[in-house]
Amino acid sequence: MSLGTGCTQLALATKRNRPLRNMTKMRRAPDAMGAARDLLCGLHPSISVRSLDSSYNCMGMIFAARRTVLDTDVLHYIIDDDGYSDLASPDNLGVGDIVLYAADEELTHVAMVVKVGLAATQDRAPDHLLLSQWGFDGEYFHSLHDIPSLYGAPVRYLTDRLRP
Repeated sequence: MSLGTGCTQLALATKRNRPLRNMTKMRRAPDAMGAARDLLCGLHPSISVRSLDSSYNCMGMIFAARRTVLDTDVLHYIIDDDGYSDLASPDNLGVGDIVLYAADEELTHVAMVVKVGLAATQDRAPDHLLLSQWGFDGEYFHSLHDIPSLYGAPVRYLTDRLRP
């Protein structure tokens, strides 16, 4: 992410006080946001809209309280400095845990678990409910695999919960 002329940054840092480069973004027009919602809901009928704010991205939603745009290249700092650890599989996800998505081995998206679904069975994966900002097109509740195809697939599961 390159900060262009006129872009501003929030004072944002990890828990170990490592500064996180970010940028504020102007909101898109309501009619453009409505058109994006209509398109996404048409392509993904099982999703539901939480909000139509375009001033932050998925990283900013989860790690910066919906205030700014963070590039995925700062994620390793957040993971290291904020005490996240890996979970072995989506079966271990709990509310507040983070799912990382990648396409062509490049991190593309992050989502947060907001509801833990039924446990996995031999023929069925757990049906957790996640929340994420889809680009600059609004926040959507969705299942683990029901996301825009450009985000790829879940590749890593993170938690900051205390574990025995």
